[in-house]
Amino acid sequence: IDDHASATKAALVGGTTTIIEMICPGPEDEPRAAFDAWKGLAEEGACCDYSFHLSVVRFDDLAREQVRELVASEGVQSFKVFLAYKGALDIPDEELFALMELASELGVVITAHCENAEAIDAMQKRLIADGKTDPCWHEPSRPRTVEADGVNHLCAFAELTGAEVYIVHTSCGLA
Repeated sequence: IDDHASATKAALVGGTTTIIEMICPGPEDEPRAAFDAWKGLAEEGACCDYSFHLSVVRFDDLAREQVRELVASEGVQSFKVFLAYKGALDIPDEELFALMELASELGVVITAHCENAEAIDAMQKRLIADGKTDPCWHEPSRPRTVEADGVNHLCAFAELTGAEVYIVHTSCGLA
């Protein structure tokens, strides 16, 4: 298990002089508190330059204020959203749209794990009900079309809001 000291030493040995760590708060966590906790850990042991990339799993008034503050005071330049993992990390469309409007205003990037959380949830429930729980059923629970749909969805929101997006770890040509 890495901490900031061991991970950044390894990064330096490999020639990496700056890391950008992703902070992923839970739905009940405040973005600023999560940022401050991770920044404190980095300050204790990082051996190279570092910055942070923050996941946004809820975007209420408090989160909006804190995202704005993190950009202004801490220089955070990217935020990640999940269009997957229903009930855990996914962000509702209304909040996603509002976050992307703010990202456009602030000139920051939205990175995204693109799938369709609703479709995956329905397919997983059906597979589980049918007793299909072995690892071989993972792919059928999230076929290529759900990833392509998520990419299309995010790109539509980007076009409507003017937000800059970066889609991470795509796995198929459709996406």
